[in-house]
Amino acid sequence: KAEEYAQKLINQELNARMMIALGEYFEITRRYKESLELFNKALELEEDLKDKIETKILECEKRKTGKEYLPLGEENRKVYERFMKSLNKEIILPQNTKMEYSYTKEIKKAGFKTFIAFDLETTGLDPLQDSITEIAAIKVIDGKIIETKDFIFSELVHPHKKQIPPEVEQITGITNEMVEDAREIDEVFSDFLNFIEDYILLGYNCINFDSKFLMQASKISNKGIKNSYFDVMYYVSKFKTTLHYENKTLACISNHLGIVNPKAHRALADAITTANVYLSLLELEEESLASI
Repeated sequence: KAEEYAQKLINQELNARMMIALGEYFEITRRYKESLELFNKALELEEDLKDKIETKILECEKRKTGKEYLPLGEENRKVYERFMKSLNKEIILPQNTKMEYSYTKEIKKAGFKTFIAFDLETTGLDPLQDSITEIAAIKVIDGKIIETKDFIFSELVHPHKKQIPPEVEQITGITNEMVEDAREIDEVFSDFLNFIEDYILLGYNCINFDSKFLMQASKISNKGIKNSYFDVMYYVSKFKTTLHYENKTLACISNHLGIVNPKAHRALADAITTANVYLSLLELEEESLASI
């Protein structure tokens, strides 16, 4: 049906938005010449959509030179292969299983002092609709945070699903211009996996948020992440009577502990702050146990 509609539309007079939608369809079915023609026509018609269209053109050019669209899920791949065959396009997609994808394994017992603290920045809150714009992590060994190159991972990511909304730009300070030439998530994610090895991943609200974005990155990259997660936000609940906090945001808890976050809502600063919060809470717990 999609192909039937596309062939009818291609010969009609279309506005810019329709051209973009049709161009996207031709792009994921590997007909890059037709896709680029539509994007360029849309660029001539709609000045207000210039940034969006130019981004589409760049993405299409990348896929044209080897960075292909990859449908997710075994059933989707089979449907896609059959459909592409009906267009006389023989393709071979890499096969994978659920075991190759990420899963969220949570550790709830604190006490460990060697881990990787990490944080993400994204275009929004929905892992299915939004994209990662920044990944950062720092290795903590025996409770020591060492801010040197070998112990830090930090990189901006080109958002593959949509641009960064103005309100998010304002919060994070990460603009669309900053990520325009950044690497794609599959490339960054692969390096991130090499960095984290099999360390425990320690984050703030990472079970409900960051881990879900990493799972999507895993599917896109076709590379699994099977590290265990420890969520510091849950750990904070043990210290309600000690800290008397108003809420459990990272900003609130770090302030209560006297920890300065030099650049809130940037991934590396938040990751380091999370590590400091965890180590401070761990010290409080150890002191409490020692006094019993």
